[in-house]
Amino acid sequence: MFFSFLIFVSCEEEEESVTIEEFSIIPSSLYGRPNEVLGCVEIDQRSVSIEVWDHGIIDGDIVTIVANGSEIISTVELNGPDNPITVNYTFTNNGFNYVALVAQNEGDIPPNTCTVSINGTPFVLSANLQTNGAMNVVVSGYDVYCY
Repeated sequence: MFFSFLIFVSCEEEEESVTIEEFSIIPSSLYGRPNEVLGCVEIDQRSVSIEVWDHGIIDGDIVTIVANGSEIISTVELNGPDNPITVNYTFTNNGFNYVALVAQNEGDIPPNTCTVSINGTPFVLSANLQTNGAMNVVVSGYDVYCY
């Protein structure tokens, strides 16, 4: 007895399901400190290059950078714009995401400040040992905008 089977294999890749967040997802606190929302920046894609450096005078600021709840930079001393820390990251959502600065110290000149650049769009985050600084990051194109 002879059996014949036909197997169909699809060559199409399944579309990744990505949540569209219509409102800010910045938590009220991180690491036991309240988050202060410092603004909003719009970007055009979820996969990005993030650069971080000390804003102003290099004074020994040590930072942790959190994106959507994940530490992407952990307890690192910042240099200047000629030597930024660079991380490739993919935001988990379309629409609202966030980046937060958690100060590990305040350097020689309080508060702790850093410039963050996402795909060439820079903004400044500021934090101290009592409060984190956070920025909404909106992936545009989904009828969701900074407010």
